[in-house]
Amino acid sequence: MVKKGKIKSFKVDKGFGFIRYSDEDIFFHISDVLQNDRERIAEGAEVEFIIGKAKKNRPVAKQISIKSQAKKSVTFHGNYYVPNDTLKIIDHGNLQIDNFSLLFNKVAYFENEKFLFYKRDRHGNESINLAKRFNDMEHDNTFIKPINERLGDSISRLLGDKNIKSSIFLPNWRLIVGIGHESVYEVSITLHHIYGIPYIQGQAVKGVTRSCIITEAFDQIEKDALTDKLFCLIFGCPKESALKKAHQGSVIFFDAFPVTAPKLEIDIMNPHYGEYYHGKTPPVDYLNPTPIPFLTVGKDTNFKFTIGMKKLLMVKDVLNGKSESPLIKNCEGLNEDSSILDVTSSWLRKALTQHGIGAKTAVGYGYFYLKQDVF
Repeated sequence: MVKKGKIKSFKVDKGFGFIRYSDEDIFFHISDVLQNDRERIAEGAEVEFIIGKAKKNRPVAKQISIKSQAKKSVTFHGNYYVPNDTLKIIDHGNLQIDNFSLLFNKVAYFENEKFLFYKRDRHGNESINLAKRFNDMEHDNTFIKPINERLGDSISRLLGDKNIKSSIFLPNWRLIVGIGHESVYEVSITLHHIYGIPYIQGQAVKGVTRSCIITEAFDQIEKDALTDKLFCLIFGCPKESALKKAHQGSVIFFDAFPVTAPKLEIDIMNPHYGEYYHGKTPPVDYLNPTPIPFLTVGKDTNFKFTIGMKKLLMVKDVLNGKSESPLIKNCEGLNEDSSILDVTSSWLRKALTQHGIGAKTAVGYGYFYLKQDVF
């Protein structure tokens, strides 16, 4: 006979929990949840099940199907390397964390002398997957849209609409941001400390654009780039440069935020010679690979990139009516009548589409294509 109830508790690290029904609690294991519903397991979710028998004839829930999803938040149980007073709250199941940055960086799961955000149990089932937890949180349009509106309004008030250029870019595949940042995990990810969502820092956008120009327009010779007035005006330069004085960059590169609900996906690095890298043994075939999971931003996440200037300048204002700069010659459609923002935007597009941003661009991560220009 089919019973109805709600998931009262679920220990992610152990793979089991209890269902509340008819003023009673019944044990269940993740392996008894229908395969397509396992990713939807959450405390408070309404379920249907039948009662079976476990060892010593104890009742256990079987053939469990999830009929309605609970509110998308996260409740914690298990081992967490946090202060005792915080741990007591977590152990009682009353702490719900909706900021993924706080969850990932401050309430990290700890097991066998190692912090984990992804783990499979001995049956191959995922017992820990923070990417799924993030995707279950309410990062929909009602959450993302106000963030972008607030940011856009602040930039407009700072610089004026005519001095801003924004574009929407979409990753060709996955994006890796901040994998090498300091973290209790083996790898990390850049998350906004207030909003808890992945984003691309403005300094990274500026850096990859600058690197792209040095590589393509100046044959990877930074010294030559500093002899170019446009380059120095855009990115800034030391005293010994084309501007004959130390100069702060005139173009501002703002943080790039998602304009659609971001999704995180688990990926795996699989070093085959871990013991060799630690100086313990030669790199031989019998060494076991050591999978290292890391978090990536899914390819369907749209990002808005914005650049701006306090005072809009034209190329001819800087080069005295000439188009002698390699920044102009190496980008089709640019001339002395182009604005400095047009030049920077063109190179930013080339950097994102041809060079990529973030980690592991050499193997295909972090490449974008232009979806639309906003201004």
